[in-house]
Amino acid sequence: QEAYDFARAAVDISERFDTPVILHETMRIAHTRTMVECAHERNLEAAAPRDYQSQPSKYVMMPAYAVARTRVTNEREDALVEFAETSDLNRIEMRDTKVGVIVAGALYNHVREALPEASTLKLGLTWPLPPKLLTSFAASVEKVYVVEESCRYFRDHVAALGVKLSEPPAAPLPRSGEIFPADIQRSFGVATPAHLEAAKDLPPRPPAFCAGCPHRLVFNELRRMKAIVTGESLGQVASQTIDNINATNAAVEMPVFRPLIGTDKQEIIAEAQELGTFEISSQDAPDCCTLFMPRNPETHANLEKVLEAEALFPIEQWVRELADAAEPHDYRCPSYKPKKKRPRKDV
Repeated sequence: QEAYDFARAAVDISERFDTPVILHETMRIAHTRTMVECAHERNLEAAAPRDYQSQPSKYVMMPAYAVARTRVTNEREDALVEFAETSDLNRIEMRDTKVGVIVAGALYNHVREALPEASTLKLGLTWPLPPKLLTSFAASVEKVYVVEESCRYFRDHVAALGVKLSEPPAAPLPRSGEIFPADIQRSFGVATPAHLEAAKDLPPRPPAFCAGCPHRLVFNELRRMKAIVTGESLGQVASQTIDNINATNAAVEMPVFRPLIGTDKQEIIAEAQELGTFEISSQDAPDCCTLFMPRNPETHANLEKVLEAEALFPIEQWVRELADAAEPHDYRCPSYKPKKKRPRKDV
């Protein structure tokens, strides 16, 4: 319900303060499904597209415009701070005044489960932070803590506002990964309820496609055929010439499908835009091309020379070292039953 309400609030804040608003979604919310109470319908006429207006002083940050625009953004930030001080997106929940916790997002639910008696300041609007609200909350409890995942954004910024923060009394919170209620209880010295320990000899469960995913059939068929698919397009880059593709084929024994082999770059871009994958596929990434790109890339690889150069490396030694360092694990499923052999009928 909050995710729905926050999405509507984000649009209202953006229009009111003429600012972009980022709605920070988390994995816990993305994997949750529940009923929500829908608000009234919006006035579509009021939200109709506006005529384009040329505003270079607002959108083109040349030096002549940047100084004046900085004053505008500073005024906007001050207005947002005042809004954050009284917004119901940030709320104080007073309980036991011995412990106060500043928290944001879905982690709030873990804090409530792990420390049900602690007072909380739940931040829904995380930038800019409300100094007066934070100071007021800190003054209302004996000790105030910050619980956050994978970073120190809240802790550093709250401390910079002059709020004295305390460290968890029993142990530090994990600095990386997902924080669970048991982690919070352990850090605050709260005994966890009696429970069975998780089994440690179960096989891993990698992510799987959803039951209705249209990609399941394709990947199952490729797995059955023991084949791989690449996005190579003939002649698009140095590694995708006929000679180079033939050289790379020698390194794999399974069939390789190249559905884009005969399309040019503009056709691939148009297809990606239609599928909605262009933005993510065009992001810069430190792949092998950017990390190991030679000054003069080979466009006509000679397989004999490639094999000759490869022979200079102790490949077999590396394979043996990796095999010796491997740790074998034998996973057995208690519910697995081998198939019964059917009696053979002689014809």
